[in-house]
Amino acid sequence: MRLIEPISVRFGADHLLRDPIPYLEAAGFVISESRRTGRGGVTFRVLAQKPAD
Repeated sequence: MRLIEPISVRFGADHLLRDPIPYLEAAGFVISESRRTGRGGVTFRVLAQKPAD
């Protein structure tokens, strides 16, 4: 994954290794579950809810 990261950022603006949880929390979401699966942890599943205003 670390070898592919620079290429994916350059051509797809996709950060494969970036942890999305801080960005979701900063946007006001409440994280109830998160896990990495797949070979090398390439799939990151997050269950989050945005509280009602």
